[in-house]
Amino acid sequence: FTPEKYNDPRVTELIGKVTLTGDPTLDKARPAGISEIVTKDGKRFRLRVDHPRGHARNPMTDQEVIAKFKDMASVRMTETQMNRLIESVFALDKLDDIGKLMKLMVFGKGKASRPRQLSPRPSLPRRRESGRT
Repeated sequence: FTPEKYNDPRVTELIGKVTLTGDPTLDKARPAGISEIVTKDGKRFRLRVDHPRGHARNPMTDQEVIAKFKDMASVRMTETQMNRLIESVFALDKLDDIGKLMKLMVFGKGKASRPRQLSPRPSLPRRRESGRT
């Protein structure tokens, strides 16, 4: 999800065709979710996910966690900062002083001084219908 992708005319056209519909039964089953596609000719394609990737019942691998962390942290941390923090977290049981880990989470130079500017996301039409799944 980059600003360039949000501004892609094909993406904005697709967003205009998407409707979000709340399902009260899923509110009780968090973090479950259902995606349904209805084609022009009325065909329905539906997928329910009860335990998304990263849930305790569907855990991510260490490599997936690292990739996700780097994706999120890269807007505020340098590659070196991220790698040092990752190494320390994976060696947490060997740290003699938690303060060493805490110091790695304090940053303010380089990328950290300038947050990434994102384009506003196009909003999706929202419709609430009770009882519909």
